[in-house]
Amino acid sequence: MLNESFIRAVRPIAVALAFTMPVAACTKSPETVEASAAQHLAVNESRSAMVELKDLLQREPNRPKARLLLGRALNDQDDYAGAENELRRAAGLGVGAEELARPLARAMLYQGRFAEIIKEPLFESIKTPLSRADVLDRKASALLALGRSDDAMAAIQEARKLVPDFGAASATLANLLLDQKREDEAKAILAEALRADPKSAEVHRSYGMYLLRTQRPADAVAYFAKAADLALGPPRDRQIQRTSLAALVDTELSQQRAVPAEAALARLDGLGQGRINGLLRARLYMLKGDLPEARRGLEVLTSGGRDDPDATLLLGIVNLMQGNMGQAEMHLNAVLAAVPNHFVARQVLAQLRMQAGKPKEAVTMLEPLLKEASGNVVTLAVQANLAAGDRPAALAMLERSATAAGNDSRSSTEIARGFLLANEPGRALETLPATGTAGIADIATVEGLRLAALLAKNDIASARRVADELAQRETKNAAVQTLLGDFYARVGAVDRARTALQLAAMLAPSDAGVVLRLAQLDALGGDVKSAESRLVAAIKTNPKSAMLHSALAELQAARGDSTDALEALRKAQELAPENNQLRLREAQVRLAKGDTQGAQKTMEEAAKRAPTDKNVIRARIATLLAAKNNDQAIAVARDAVKAQPKDVELAVTLAGTQAAAGQLDAAIGTAQDTVRANPASIPALSALADLQLRKGDLVAARRTGADLAAVDPNHPAVALIEAEAALKERKFAVAADALASANSRVNNAALAVREFAVRREGKLPEPEAPLARWLVRNPDDAQVTLALAEYRLGQRETQAALDLYRRVLNRQPRNPIALNNAAWAEATLGNTKVAVELAERAYNAAPRAAAVADTYGWVLSKAGDHTRALEVLGKARQGPGSIPDVDYHYAAALLGLGRRDEAKVVLDQVLAKNPSFQSRDEAAALRASLN
Repeated sequence: MLNESFIRAVRPIAVALAFTMPVAACTKSPETVEASAAQHLAVNESRSAMVELKDLLQREPNRPKARLLLGRALNDQDDYAGAENELRRAAGLGVGAEELARPLARAMLYQGRFAEIIKEPLFESIKTPLSRADVLDRKASALLALGRSDDAMAAIQEARKLVPDFGAASATLANLLLDQKREDEAKAILAEALRADPKSAEVHRSYGMYLLRTQRPADAVAYFAKAADLALGPPRDRQIQRTSLAALVDTELSQQRAVPAEAALARLDGLGQGRINGLLRARLYMLKGDLPEARRGLEVLTSGGRDDPDATLLLGIVNLMQGNMGQAEMHLNAVLAAVPNHFVARQVLAQLRMQAGKPKEAVTMLEPLLKEASGNVVTLAVQANLAAGDRPAALAMLERSATAAGNDSRSSTEIARGFLLANEPGRALETLPATGTAGIADIATVEGLRLAALLAKNDIASARRVADELAQRETKNAAVQTLLGDFYARVGAVDRARTALQLAAMLAPSDAGVVLRLAQLDALGGDVKSAESRLVAAIKTNPKSAMLHSALAELQAARGDSTDALEALRKAQELAPENNQLRLREAQVRLAKGDTQGAQKTMEEAAKRAPTDKNVIRARIATLLAAKNNDQAIAVARDAVKAQPKDVELAVTLAGTQAAAGQLDAAIGTAQDTVRANPASIPALSALADLQLRKGDLVAARRTGADLAAVDPNHPAVALIEAEAALKERKFAVAADALASANSRVNNAALAVREFAVRREGKLPEPEAPLARWLVRNPDDAQVTLALAEYRLGQRETQAALDLYRRVLNRQPRNPIALNNAAWAEATLGNTKVAVELAERAYNAAPRAAAVADTYGWVLSKAGDHTRALEVLGKARQGPGSIPDVDYHYAAALLGLGRRDEAKVVLDQVLAKNPSFQSRDEAAALRASLN
């Protein structure tokens, strides 16, 4: 397609050629030329019409119809001033208002002549309903631009009364209703307009805006694309086409879909370059990780002192992403200088204040927005108040906002999120819109908060009921199914999680996050090969997904393949060079590999890119501690606190660094100073109590716990402090009760396992009771089931343990721990054939695990297959580490093959090197039998 600049360049040549053609070519009658031009306009060939009409008007300038047609053609080509000029000349030549009204109103509106269009006398004589309705719609748009919404509403209503199925007027009314947050009314009007006027570009564009407003961007995309196509005409309306394409690009970018966004932006560029194109292109570069290119484009838009708050805002965010905090704040403050109550700029600056450990300044930054704030601003303000230790202010703000929100489902949803952050799950549930409430578009967000609140209340049964109802009702909602996958996985219902995620993958096949979750489920169930294969296949389809490469690296690191993990991380960093989290993970992998020098080098690079990022600071400190560079680690922590002296998190990090370096008294001093400066900070109080417990100062720790309880008596840390103090005193019953109390508040499986360990160590009656209680509420929790099964096996309750292992295998048939231990139990009960089958499955799932190989070799020996047992156990003996039981079973397999002397050597060695191990008595008995 020829671009606009080329066409403008060749137009004079084309016109010149037309006038140098032979005389015979110019002998068409004026009526024929006008008819031909009208035909060109009817098939959207306005340029051809313009050439014919200008040629005709050169010869006969006073032809009214030609002037009218030329005005329409110029409208189609975005030349609205030229169009108005030709249309007024047509009026002077006698063309009636009925024919002129619609194109003239369009030309005036798109020039921004709002006051003139309202007063234009030519429009008063229009009688034809459609023409009058069109003009009234244009007047309504002008009135809205002037802030006269009541007059605009009257004009729209009159237009719709004249022509009830006129889509453009319905679209304008819907836009007005959306501005007034009357989404349900807007939806009803647009739904009817789509039926009555299905070819209206305005209606499709407005319906897309409605879908955006109600948090359904994926659905909005199709309507914006359709609007852009319909606007091609005839009559062509480049303004609608341009705004529809801009909305399409914006929506694709908001969903992080770079490829379709780039394609739509190319179409928009074809309509001419402009400021909007530049802003969208900068956002596209930001999405693709090309921050330098984004920055260059934005600097062009703001060069020469041009005042462009939108470009300046994006420039601030780009600097923020590049770690240039000073420049980021400079640009964001410049936005506020131009627009004092700019929502986004104030939110970003407030988040920066939070990151800098200045929550009170964050609250101050948000205060101008709070009177008319949306829910997410209130939530951020609540976070800031909580971080500042002012919980009463946070709760009061939430209560005021909840009252003001009324029936606004979006605001209520965000306010409920705030209540959840303030540890008030009951109020969160009361505030959330009811299931099925009109206006709820983002069901996944609402129901996700509902499930989180129920879990926070420890009401697992109700949460499962809500999830099960959602699973049956929302079978075509990928976001909800993904949410359910996460929920079911959290409560241990792995089969239900897999079903939900598989459905989500069918509904959204390009969603890398769903693939990642399925791979995590595979790995959780012990099928690492399947997880890796799934990720490799996904990367072939989506090779530029940094997230997928990173996930593959995690799997490879987990199975000990650090070389492949580092290669996958390298690819991820190439795709997302600004993602410092990938460098942090690389440093961790290098540390696990023993490459402390490489880890430190990686962290230095991360620190250069984001010197004030707390995650980077903490990871750098951890790397230095691992390399035994304790003094440098403390120096890094001190520098961070010095740069941001009011940041509680960094102060706590310094205390933790001092403790890790063996400077416990200094760590306690740092924590005490932090608490004095922030007496209501739960992180600071918790850190101080932990350090006091480490030192054994139980009185001080309990006093700190009491201070924490004064801030939030229901915080689980209060009970945890008492539990740890009681353990130091060997008061196991008190510690167990405290852990149970903490778990009743947070519903955490790890706390149940911890209570079980405490009860078992203290020889309390029924130590397994917390595990059993947990499984009553969470019957699908595989990890707790395995812990209880291991306890039963240790108590020689083999059949009870086997029943629990079978329960896990019913849901996770490839879980190597369950397979391995079930095989051991079956063999112990004499079911050798079943034991071999289970042990072989475990070995196939985890061939490098020496304990699994040990079980497989042992049951093979019991089954009489000593040759295969020797092969499996021999490989296990060659692996890293040394497991005495493997040597014992290897000797037994040698004996089974009649190789007594070799068996004696192996047994002598293992007994001499290992004074105690699980099978020592059996190994000693076997050695004695060989004498």
